Amino acid sequence: MWAIRRLTSNVIKSAIGGVLFVDEAYAITNDGGSFGQECIDTLVKLIEDFREEILIILAGYTKEMKDFMKANSGLESRFPLQIEFPDYTAEELFEIGKDMVSKKGFCLSDTTISVFREEIHALKKHSGPSSGNGRMVRNFVEEIVRRQSNRIAVSDVS
Repeated sequence: MWAIRRLTSNVIKSAIGGVLFVDEAYAITNDGGSFGQECIDTLVKLIEDFREEILIILAGYTKEMKDFMKANSGLESRFPLQIEFPDYTAEELFEIGKDMVSKKGFCLSDTTISVFREEIHALKKHSGPSSGNGRMVRNFVEEIVRRQSNRIAVSDVS
């Protein structure tokens, strides 16, 4: 266990004077053993020790983060500010998707843009909590590019 304490301590100390951002923080407790708990217990102590010298942000999906915060009774009091960001709207996802398409060097024609918008709205309507929101659009755009590449490859073979 000393190795977990040392590793956790090293990460915290490397961020002193700055910000430590831990994305998908709940993954710490997904190890199925005591390593995650040891990491959290060490984190709680070090947050207190260095509270004036570091800003720590824990991020992740709402449900999983609520469960994570219960892993140690000291977590909630050390992270009293919790912000929940709403999912993007279908129209925001459409704008994000258009930007992704453009950054890949493609243009959407007037006809295609309305179909693209409809598809994004349909994806949003049928999405669940594990869709990933922006990731859902990225996957959709990447799928479009893959299909186009396949069409080109097949036509070149013909």
